[in-house]
Amino acid sequence: MSKLYGWGASVVIIGALFKIQHYPMAGLFLSVGLITEAII
Repeated sequence: MSKLYGWGASVVIIGALFKIQHYPMAGLFLSVGLITEAII
């Protein structure tokens, strides 16, 4: 379970970085990561 939490956190961090850099699909990364962490 802790590995899943770690993956969720890493996706959120990558999504935030993509959002800062204005890359496409950044919102999707943030949403998936936050939903993963919310489920846990």
